[in-house]
Amino acid sequence: MDGKRKIILNKIVFCGLIALAAAVPVFGRNIKYLWLALGFVCILRGKVSLKNPMFLPVFLFAFITVVSALTGVNPGGSFRYIIREDINIMLFFILASCAFSDERFDVPFRVFLVSAFAVSLFAIFQYGFQHNLSAQKIFGKIGAGSIAVNQGRAYAFRAHPVMFAANLCLYIPIMAALAVFRKRLPYIIGLFTMLLALAISYSRGPILALTAVFVLSGVLFFKKIKLLIGIIAVSIAVLLMVISVSRGMPVRERLNLNSAGRIELWKISKKMIYDFPLFGVGAGNAINVYEKSYRVNKFHFYHLHNTFIQITVERGVFALLIYLWAFYVFFRNLFLRAGVAGLSDNRRVILIGMMFGFTAYFLTGFTDYIFYRSEMYFPFYFLAGLAMSRAFQTELPEES
Repeated sequence: MDGKRKIILNKIVFCGLIALAAAVPVFGRNIKYLWLALGFVCILRGKVSLKNPMFLPVFLFAFITVVSALTGVNPGGSFRYIIREDINIMLFFILASCAFSDERFDVPFRVFLVSAFAVSLFAIFQYGFQHNLSAQKIFGKIGAGSIAVNQGRAYAFRAHPVMFAANLCLYIPIMAALAVFRKRLPYIIGLFTMLLALAISYSRGPILALTAVFVLSGVLFFKKIKLLIGIIAVSIAVLLMVISVSRGMPVRERLNLNSAGRIELWKISKKMIYDFPLFGVGAGNAINVYEKSYRVNKFHFYHLHNTFIQITVERGVFALLIYLWAFYVFFRNLFLRAGVAGLSDNRRVILIGMMFGFTAYFLTGFTDYIFYRSEMYFPFYFLAGLAMSRAFQTELPEES
């Protein structure tokens, strides 16, 4: 490849990453064409590499998925599901291969955080103006819909508050790490805004997952936790004022222990696993099989509300083990990268924040299926790709 063409393709990829960073926190399925265009240019650039530690577990997971589709109850439906949803994991490798200098890496990363902050701020306005008909009409025109549809729970541009909250589980630990270690006002404001947006989504699973991560971070970084505790305390105080003024969903409606049929669903899922232990019912078939042969209560579900159960029911126990292995390899490489001597403090803080964010997202999988819709998992793939583009480098560039 001649030098001029290489420079042009590098600029296109870099600009594409920036556009994707701005779009991912806001849009869902509509950005898949931007993903594909970026992937095509990366392939032309000739730097997409599969020589990384994640390739083997991901390849085996994809292989097991194909086997489960062939042996499942609806092979045609499974393969359509695989093409429509699971093919997106290839974009992880594309992003992981877009390793620029650390200075250029910072640009799409910061654009992503600014976009995530703007979406969180919009969610607060969405919640605060939920009884204003004029504001609701404007929100509807820009694709945010009516907050009344989701019982007064903020969700910004996502289809459901839980999807919005799962995204925030990724963003908040990164912003918290920057706020705690850098102690700069923009990071503190961003963290405060995101915490408030998460609280008014009233999503119990993501809130519990993030709480567990905060407890873990408090144990590991006890001396740095004072600022974080102060921000959380102020956020709770402001939240109580916002709830009292906006007359949103009463807190007690979300603090109950009503599982809305989920516990029964998980018990039934155990029976499905016993009936299809090795390769499951086939990708994308779990709910159809449940509705036809296993449903015993009045509740209707779109997924099994647990990522680990969903994977096991659809793809079998081998797929679950490979899934856990893939996350282990992912976290191990990020951890090793964060501990490399010579890495700048700022890059180390970002990687630490990302690790806690991915942990919170992983824990959210205990109460939700975190790969249900693209608007839920696109932010994960984007951040994971950026993180691994750092971890895959064998040599450190000069740090400024």
